[in-house]
Amino acid sequence: MHLAPINQPDTTIRWQGHELRLHGEAALYWPARKLLALADLHLGREGLLRSAGLAMPGATSEADLARLDSLIAHYRPSRLLILGDLLHTRSAAGRNEHWLDELVRLTDVRDVHVTWLLGNHDRPLRLEVPAALQVENRVCIDGLNFSHEPPTANTSSPSPHICGHLHPVLRWRDRFDRWRLPCFQVDPELLVVPAFSRLAGGLETPLTADRVLYPVAEGRVLARAQKSRAQGSGPRAQ
Repeated sequence: MHLAPINQPDTTIRWQGHELRLHGEAALYWPARKLLALADLHLGREGLLRSAGLAMPGATSEADLARLDSLIAHYRPSRLLILGDLLHTRSAAGRNEHWLDELVRLTDVRDVHVTWLLGNHDRPLRLEVPAALQVENRVCIDGLNFSHEPPTANTSSPSPHICGHLHPVLRWRDRFDRWRLPCFQVDPELLVVPAFSRLAGGLETPLTADRVLYPVAEGRVLARAQKSRAQGSGPRAQ
């Protein structure tokens, strides 16, 4: 694996003829459309895990909403696109309504229009959705298709596609340590955004000849990872 260091809060890529910014807080910003996109917040997950008897840090979802607020303050988008799994469980109706109200409050203060693309954790909705949230299954903007899940070989979903759901992770190591890092997965016609929730697990994503991965940690894009024919002396895939 060839790893080119970046170590910046965000980095610009050119994909499908559009300039996009990948941010180390697991969010994508499209400057031309003033659009901020993120996926898999899984709000309320810590409460469900605590109810199952697992020791979990407190206020995790509140911290994630604070991260979102900082991103909105930084980019000042006019539109927020949530690529599914905004909520973690369908059953906690009262608590879910609390999270939706918090999201509406945050985005209303910032004057941001919110579109929520339903994910597998969000369906079917068993609560009243605030009128301020536009709910869709998928949207297409300037030829780019957005949804929660990527298209499959047996579907007629159009390309190019930007989605979440997979929680891509890059596993790599150097001489001293090993990491499993959330990452952006950038293929020729598919771009997968890492899970925004820091409690989310991840799917280890292999490098292929035409795939680029951008691992993120602590609010920074760490590197650009590509497949290389010869192993160098630097960090490499495990």
